[in-house]
Amino acid sequence: MAWYDLQTAFTLDAPSERVFAVLVEPYDFLAGWDRVSDVEQLVAGDVDGVGAVHRGTVRAALPYTLTWQMTTVRAEWPCLLEWEARGDLEGHGLWRMWDDGEQTAIRFRWQVRTTPAWMNLLAPIGRPVLRWSHDRAMSAGACALADYLGASVSDVSAW
Repeated sequence: MAWYDLQTAFTLDAPSERVFAVLVEPYDFLAGWDRVSDVEQLVAGDVDGVGAVHRGTVRAALPYTLTWQMTTVRAEWPCLLEWEARGDLEGHGLWRMWDDGEQTAIRFRWQVRTTPAWMNLLAPIGRPVLRWSHDRAMSAGACALADYLGASVSDVSAW
């Protein structure tokens, strides 16, 4: 299986408490993201969202889709959220947030491996394409999160 370490940074003009609240209960936000479909909550989490399980499909920038299931495994209000992923991508995602004046700086690190055989076969030449597709999806996701919060987004970048 091919491993990827994908990282995205962006800033929202919303307080970290509001951003965290959306990410810890992501159903409505994910359902409104145009690249994400078929979102359903399978298990409700505790008061902090730990144990919550969501499933859905994401449409890549290229003509393929990935099915995933995310479990919230750690939540430290309002600065850290960790998801475990299963499905076409397996691994974990870590959201880190901190207030930067009236804004929230956000860093997302997605350490995953691909499970579809065709993706693993193409990994040696397809790695830059998957990274590019991820960067496009996360840029769209940052905009969707900003729209959901009624905020604006800036400084979206991969690192």
